[in-house]
Amino acid sequence: TNHYLPKGGMYNYVTSANYFGEILEWTGFAILTWSWAGAGFAWWTFANLVPRANTIFKKYSTEFADQMEGKNLKRVIPFIY
Repeated sequence: TNHYLPKGGMYNYVTSANYFGEILEWTGFAILTWSWAGAGFAWWTFANLVPRANTIFKKYSTEFADQMEGKNLKRVIPFIY
């Protein structure tokens, strides 16, 4: 039951790589279907997951401060947020 800071892949850039993948997936679906329903679902996914990623980032910042110190990790969108 030990907690650890995820490493490797997209986790080298963001703390919530799984949320980034989910946002990317539904944004691609919205573009592919070119529908209001797809755009609404992509927006809802973004609006739901970004605040959760912010909470995870804050938790990791306190729990794994020594491991995050030298890294330039973002919350959910690589190099941006």
